[in-house]
Amino acid sequence: MKLSKLNLETTIDGFLDNSFFAVQPQKSGHRSGLDAILLAATIRDAAKGRVADLGSGSGVAGMAVAQRCLNVNVDLFELNPRMANYAHQSTQLAQNAHLQDRLSVFEADITVSGHARDQYGLLPNTYDHIISNPPYNDESLQLAPSEDKAQAHAMTPDMLLKWIKTAAYIATHKAELTLIMRPANLSELLVALQGRFGSIRVKPIQPVSGVAAILMLVRAVKGGKAPLELLEPVILRDHPPKEDGGHFTSDVEEILRGRACLEL
Repeated sequence: MKLSKLNLETTIDGFLDNSFFAVQPQKSGHRSGLDAILLAATIRDAAKGRVADLGSGSGVAGMAVAQRCLNVNVDLFELNPRMANYAHQSTQLAQNAHLQDRLSVFEADITVSGHARDQYGLLPNTYDHIISNPPYNDESLQLAPSEDKAQAHAMTPDMLLKWIKTAAYIATHKAELTLIMRPANLSELLVALQGRFGSIRVKPIQPVSGVAAILMLVRAVKGGKAPLELLEPVILRDHPPKEDGGHFTSDVEEILRGRACLEL
């Protein structure tokens, strides 16, 4: 739900039945939606400790975690200065006052290596849960209409590996890393996770039953040793949207309203 406009460039949008709000670019830049909420739903309600949202954009996924999980503190890390500013504005909205003391925003380059990460607040052995919606399109195929969208959507060579290395650096032992990505990136992701995260579980996301997955959720555990598991898919809609808009399945509707998490 759009509550109001900050100016001609932004909107204030409600999530999880308007339990929190986010400042988002109206046109030029990445607008969070279903992907962010599904990603956030993988964190259990009873989770504790610290959560890092890598590539947070305007902060929707991280704020959705904070809204449901009352015993976590969430740090939002975003490279793009304009999007990081939107995330900061989001945390300062009066409608989000109940979350403010558990949210922090960092303008950070996730691709740096070694202790250079520390200057961005990406500190070693810090986070119990890490979530990320990384840029998952091949840069050569990306035709985003704005520089901000291109940065949010396009994956440059070795970017995913660099993000996984940073996740491993900031993760505590047995910390959980969860990503939402395209199935085409699975082989690259598995290579990047090797030796860093294990006990990998993959949950495909299908637009309707009986068609190929368009996205996937992947969870891995730092130091995990269990074999890879392929889980039952998330089915988004009862039937294709073109028939009458296509209703979300009851399970997905509960997630979108903030009344359920997504077991992974």
